[in-house]
Formats: sequence, structure tokens, C-alpha cells
Amino acid sequence: MAATRSTRSKSQSIISDQQLLAGLQKHLPNTTFIIQAVPETTAQVESVIQARVDKALAVITVRTALHAAVLASQQEDEASNAFVLDVRLTVRSMDSTSPLILGDFGLTEKKARTPRTPAQKIISAAKAKATREARGTMSAKKKATIVGTVTGSILVPVDGSGTSIVSSPPAAPVPAPQPAAPAITNGSSTPHS
Repeated sequence: MAATRSTRSKSQSIISDQQLLAGLQKHLPNTTFIIQAVPETTAQVESVIQARVDKALAVITVRTALHAAVLASQQEDEASNAFVLDVRLTVRSMDSTSPLILGDFGLTEKKARTPRTPAQKIISAAKAKATREARGTMSAKKKATIVGTVTGSILVPVDGSGTSIVSSPPAAPVPAPQPAAPAITNGSSTPHS
């Protein structure tokens, strides 16, 4: 029975058990069964099956309540997210210089942004320029699929004062193949050379 039970849904199992109970009560109310080598009365069999149905129905009831509670919690979170964020920002701005007080609220100091180095700025500018050159003029969707790559090396002086882009020489264009010389014919279908 365990193998067939996994292929049926819980509600199908409950319906099947309830039908079994109804059949027992209608057709075999005063029968003694031999179940697993033990004599069982109809009332004893019904009590086992009824307990199984009751527990399955309780699971469905609790599961429905759980889903409703999860949904209500998600809706409350969505409705109050902006408000709670504003409260956190306000508390953080009121006590931004006191990490101990912020800790009492479960907050931490906001980290200062790490400034970009001159080398990072130069590389970023070179990538942006390469992307602009690679994209050219085209539709917005096609532009989004293309990104530029920097070819060659970027030399960054130690003081970050200027840049030198050493590009690799462009690849020589491959010449188009020359068409074969036309065959000379004398007006007939057989070519002569």
C-alpha cells in the first residue's frame, strides 16, 4: 500500500479512506476481520481508519492556515518595508557617530565608500570609450548586447597623471579570393584553351 500511496494526493487518499469507512459501515457492520494475523472487529478497523482520516484532515487544515499566515506575513513585509527602512535610516542618521548606540538598534555604521584609484578611473574610461566605438549607431536592443574590449595594454604612470594606450597593430585584412579566369570558347559548348 505504501507504494501506491505516494502516487496519490493527500485528498485522494482521504476520499478513498472515507469511502472504505462508508462501505464498512454499510455492508460489514458486525464482521470480524483477520488483519495481520489478529482478529479485529468492524469497530476496531473503523477506529484505525477514522484516526487516519482525522489526522490527514488536520494536516490539510494546518497547512491551509500556514499558507494563509505566510501570505499575510509577505503582504505585511511588502507594505511596511519602506517605512521600516526609513526608521532605520533615521536612527542611523541620529546616532551615526556612536556605534554602541547603533548596536543597541541592531544597526552598524555605514561604511565609507572606498574612492577609486586613478588607475581604476583610467581603465574605466578606456573601457567606456571602447564600448562606444564598438557599438556605433544601432538600435537600443542591439547596443545592449555589445560591449567593448580594450585591445593592447594600458600603461598607468605611478602618479596617475596620464595614460598611454599601447594598442596591438590591427590585423591585416584578408584579401578576397580572385575569381578564376573565364574559359575561352569558340562558340561551341566545348571550351578551348
